[in-house]
Amino acid sequence: MLRFGTPMSVERNGAIVADSPPTIELIARPSHATNVVDVFYRIDGGPVHAVHAAPGEPAEPTGSQPFQARLPAFASGQRVEYRAELKRAGRLLDQAPADGTWMTLTVEPPPPRADPSPPSASDTPGVPRFGYELELLGALTVRLRPEVLGQTPDGYRINFFVEQGEIRGPRLNGTLRPEGGDWMTVRPDGVGVVNIRVTYEMDDGGLVLEQSGGIIYVGQEGYEQVVRGVFVGTPHIYLTPSYITADPRWAWINPLQCFGLGHVVMEELRLECDIYAPHVTSDPSGD
Repeated sequence: MLRFGTPMSVERNGAIVADSPPTIELIARPSHATNVVDVFYRIDGGPVHAVHAAPGEPAEPTGSQPFQARLPAFASGQRVEYRAELKRAGRLLDQAPADGTWMTLTVEPPPPRADPSPPSASDTPGVPRFGYELELLGALTVRLRPEVLGQTPDGYRINFFVEQGEIRGPRLNGTLRPEGGDWMTVRPDGVGVVNIRVTYEMDDGGLVLEQSGGIIYVGQEGYEQVVRGVFVGTPHIYLTPSYITADPRWAWINPLQCFGLGHVVMEELRLECDIYAPHVTSDPSGD
């Protein structure tokens, strides 16, 4: 079961303040380690965007599991519609509202400033200057095969080659060719430095090369286990993929700098990662 939380940081159907990112709170029951909640939103009836909700600690003994999704800041006068879905292992369990309709928020201008003069950068340290939104491109799942090089001057080296993999989502749908992989260095502090080169064969036949850096942290104990050839746990992984293609159907992806977040099921060497493209929506220059 998926329901909007109470109290919420925004009214379910109401008004929010422009230029202030709202937070949507939800409750899933029963709690489960593989529960995934996505919040979908659209602006003035436009394209649908998705935001992953961050899970909180399940409440005992009720078994409820809180989630929070932080939406981007919106401009005054916009009409924002949103709804949410609860999934487990890719299967839809519930949605909120239950009938699949959209909740509505109107965006009102912020209250007038006491000092109409714009602050300088030095007056507002740490305040974000650029608005943005995140576009989900696809959910990536890859099974890997290790090739151990061992201890080298720059760390413990392991190559992880693609055995099989696919990406499925709103923008990217295809399979990974098995020639690619991750040429990883694992440092003694437990940080794995990612160096990915893989080729996607999209469902329409287009070929897209991904190049990505990133970090996976297995910890000191995890480092010692990896050196012994033992792969356990589900450490989180953070990636910085960019893409290049010669196919004109996929040229839109060439300018994007994306990021991915997920985890690796070490016992199965299975990477599960969601890929997002950030887009700047507001700029201090007004452009």
